[in-house]
Amino acid sequence: MKTLLSHAKEALCLAFSPDGKTLATGGKEGSICLWNIDEPAYKDQKDEPKSEKEKKEEEKRKKAKEKEKEKEKPKKPRSP
Repeated sequence: MKTLLSHAKEALCLAFSPDGKTLATGGKEGSICLWNIDEPAYKDQKDEPKSEKEKKEEEKRKKAKEKEKEKEKPKKPRSP
């Protein structure tokens, strides 16, 4: 399952078109988005705005990766 990102806040409602090819979503901030079901909208979401929660989670993942890289680095021997 993929997450469609577009609304600044939660999506409160959704509806499919009669032909089933379009999904309409209504956001808490008052926006409406139309999604073409035949074309995955999630393929290029790198530039999409992210929620604060998503930003914090991404930052946590980055920090965890950096810590792992630091652990993998060989330690310099101490001089006497």
